[in-house]
Amino acid sequence: MKYEPDYQSLLTQPQPTIVLSNVYSDSNLGGAAITELTARFARRLVPNARLALITVPSGVASRSAGRGLEVSADPGSVLTVPPLLSTPGGIRTIIGIAAGLVRLLGPRVVRERGDGFPEVASAVAVVSKGGYLFGYRAGMKSLLGLLATSYPLLFAARSGVPTLAYSTSVGPFSNRLHRWIVGVVLRRLTAIGVRDVGSRRRTLELGVPSDRVVLMPDCVLSWEPPREKADDEERDRERLSIVVRDVPELRGLLSELLEVLHRCDDEGVYTSFQVVVQSLEDLSISTELTTQMQDLGLRAICVNPADSGLDSSAEAALNTYRRSGATLSLRLHGAIFSMLAGAPPVVIAADPGKAEGVFAGLGLGDLVLAPSSGVADNIFARLVDAKRPGAVQRVQSAIAQAAREVDEAEARIEELIERHRQRRRGPDPDSPRSP
Repeated sequence: MKYEPDYQSLLTQPQPTIVLSNVYSDSNLGGAAITELTARFARRLVPNARLALITVPSGVASRSAGRGLEVSADPGSVLTVPPLLSTPGGIRTIIGIAAGLVRLLGPRVVRERGDGFPEVASAVAVVSKGGYLFGYRAGMKSLLGLLATSYPLLFAARSGVPTLAYSTSVGPFSNRLHRWIVGVVLRRLTAIGVRDVGSRRRTLELGVPSDRVVLMPDCVLSWEPPREKADDEERDRERLSIVVRDVPELRGLLSELLEVLHRCDDEGVYTSFQVVVQSLEDLSISTELTTQMQDLGLRAICVNPADSGLDSSAEAALNTYRRSGATLSLRLHGAIFSMLAGAPPVVIAADPGKAEGVFAGLGLGDLVLAPSSGVADNIFARLVDAKRPGAVQRVQSAIAQAAREVDEAEARIEELIERHRQRRRGPDPDSPRSP
């Protein structure tokens, strides 16, 4: 029998609120898509809910959450609230953390004063936006950032509000303090949707009960591009999309990437190239790579999907990847967008355990390579494989299976949140089991 959550009491409220925390700017197309899909899940919980977006400290709300989602004709259906805990540095950080502890430990009359706190305390649920990484944090600044971004979840849990980490990765951890903080946060959540088996194992090792941990693929894999736009009419199978990322360990690979791309051209595997700007922070390295390719005589252009004028950043990215036969991506969601658009990817993973875990769960772990020196031959071999018969069908089959698994995981999470709400309300006086 299919589980049917009882949200009738919520639907009779004027406008229940669901809080989305950790909302970044939409300068990263992958992040913008995740914001849209996290909000889509919130609409699944309560269709008429108002969305309150808590931006990360010094961040700005995602444009796509207010525009591309078609959230509602009501302009009040989406609002932004300031970070509940700010860590700007120096003495102000100490004061902010002390004030945050007072709110957590103090009586309700103290907790619910101030901007953003009433919305969280009265919310139907507080959802940490998908894609958040409870891992890879080294240094005091990053630990303070972890505290600031986790604080809305802790505050909501203290207030009895259901809490969820949606489509997230957990670990590896940089040190014992980092591991301890993550454990304190995750053990207090109602549900945790983890993107890979490694994240699930590390979450359980932190002492989180297994029934709260739900294995779900990356939520972007559940995106459903219109089928009529996923055909081959505009596809150039001789064109390769390239997504680079401006981090030190990947900058060191640029010379090997150029070697691979030149070899692709020489051997006729791919004869034209588009460098796709997946995130604005990568604009400089993308234009730099394009110029170097052109200097080698390669037919290369730099494409920024954000300049397409489309409201939906995800749709803009899909339109871009549909014009190529395959993708070499140094970003996880560049590879996922490519698969959604019907172009097999080859991934070079900078974050240990992130892309590897997601792709292993899809049965595509062989498409992921570590950013080590001497990897050029392996990259080239996989780019050749991306053109072989069956490569497109393989990734499309993985996408279809992942979309089904995301739907099943969301249903399980929905059930956990509803059970939390029922416990918070207490027994139903009309129930035959009630005394």
